[in-house]
Amino acid sequence: SKPTRLKFFPPSFHSTQRNTNATTTNKQHNTNPKHNHQHDTMQLSFILSSLFESSNYISHGKFGEASQRLVGILRVLQTTRVQPDHHSSLPVNTLRFLPISRESRIGCPDWNEEFFRFPFAVLAPETLGSSNMITEPIAAALAGVCFFLLGLCHHINSSENKRQCPETSLRSALSFYEHAWRTISQLDTDQGGFDFLQMAICTNTSNCCYRLGQIEASNEWQAELDEILFNVPLKDDDLTLELHDFFMMTSACSTGFVAAGAA
Repeated sequence: SKPTRLKFFPPSFHSTQRNTNATTTNKQHNTNPKHNHQHDTMQLSFILSSLFESSNYISHGKFGEASQRLVGILRVLQTTRVQPDHHSSLPVNTLRFLPISRESRIGCPDWNEEFFRFPFAVLAPETLGSSNMITEPIAAALAGVCFFLLGLCHHINSSENKRQCPETSLRSALSFYEHAWRTISQLDTDQGGFDFLQMAICTNTSNCCYRLGQIEASNEWQAELDEILFNVPLKDDDLTLELHDFFMMTSACSTGFVAAGAA
């Protein structure tokens, strides 16, 4: 099969694009597509590193810097001729999507948070072989994380930035979350470590809908979260159990809030 170019960008991406100096971003972060086409493994490592740095920016409230970096990653994915999935390439189910704290540690937010405020880092096997090209599933997974993180920038901004209209930020967050969900849903999520990323998308999208007065939509996202919680296989480790409990608690509280709003 021939390599293809993927189209990820939702309409809301272009408003973010206008606020980003793409030339500066590419120079700063070495996102030259022609260079990267010839070095797929290096490019994948670069994208994973850039995603981690973006998450770190978000953890420290540097949303402009995070957005610039995320837009740069999406540009690379958009211009890269990704390969069809192949037995010799890195399987998408070897990627791990884990939330990181302000201290750059893998962890779980406080239980009293109304939505999932921690950004995600994407971890791959320590050794990336020369055959580890960017395949269609890998590109979709990485783009989905980028869209979630862009949504998170707007979502947190809606609560903390008093100079910006909360409704505008919430609508931007909602658009990015929905696109993250559609992008991730292209993949066989039963075979990968997408569960907590999907839970975060559902939780945050439901919160945006509720705050925008879209009660029915908020309920639908809560139902989606409950279905994932019911079906997710639990691993016996502290982080998995803590995250599962967080989303269970968030689901229970959010369901009560939504029911009250509908009354």
